[in-house]
Parts: sequence; structure tokens; C-alpha cells
Amino acid sequence: MDPAIARFIERMGLDAEGDGFPRIAGRVAGLLVASATPSSLDDIAETLQVSRASVSTNCRLLENLGIADRVSLPGDRRDYYEISKNFPDRFFEVVRAQLDRKVRIAEETLAELAEGETIVRTRMEIYRHLHDFMRAELDAMVPRWHQTCSQCYGANAPHRPLSEPSSS
Repeated sequence: MDPAIARFIERMGLDAEGDGFPRIAGRVAGLLVASATPSSLDDIAETLQVSRASVSTNCRLLENLGIADRVSLPGDRRDYYEISKNFPDRFFEVVRAQLDRKVRIAEETLAELAEGETIVRTRMEIYRHLHDFMRAELDAMVPRWHQTCSQCYGANAPHRPLSEPSSS
């Protein structure tokens, strides 16, 4: 394996761990990004030198997150995984859902907060406003991302229409 790819895979593992995900999930995602063809669970386990059970668990996690797709190959009964063709949009969807939750929590807290809590209310409003602002910026950024991808990759652009933003 190319040393740069090996470093990328390990850095992806550490990055995933920093985001609260299992390190192996990040390593698997890194391997799938760097793989030109789908990989079997056995191939992933061997390449990463981890158990097949761990790979299976983390591939299912990545599949549920929309980062990896399970595919089959003609004449082969094994499961194979590849990086999702829609992983950029899935990333946007996950971030949008996180921002929606933060805004909703702040709004619910503001509705319940006693009127005399001036300092806390101001901080909570700033917290809500920050995440609402980021949500609006993300919503504006996604179409620009799609346009950039279309210009760079044409018919091979890695995106699909993002689901309509929820109104929170």
C-alpha cells in the first residue's frame, strides 16, 4: 500500500474518533475513499489488520450513516462495500440535522426559561442564532457545491438533490 494512503487511512481513523465515532469506522471510510473498487469484509479486515466482526459492525455503521454502500458482485455471494457516491450530500444532511437539533433545543429552552434570567436568555439566544445562521449558510452552500461538482465532474458529479430543509 502506498505510504500516503496508509497515513490517510490512519488519520481518518483518528479524525473519526475525534468526532465521537469508532476509530475503525474512520479507518474503513478512509480505505473505501482510497479504493478504486468495492472491497469485501475479508479484504478490509486483512488490509486494516483488524477482526472481520469489527469490520462488519463498522461497515454497517457507515452504511447507516450513508457514507458506504453495500454492493454485490455478479457470481459472488459475499458483501462488498464502497464509498457512497452520495457521501457529500449525506454529510450535508447529517450536519443539517445536528444544527436543527441545536436550534430546537435552544428554542425549547428559551420558551421555558424564566423571564428574570436575562444573562442566560441572552446567551441562549446567541446560541440559537449562531446555529440558525450556520443552518442558513449550509442551505445556501449546498447548491453552490452541486454547481461546483457539476462543473468539475460533469455527469460523474457525486451528488443527488438534497432533501428539502425542515422548517424549524
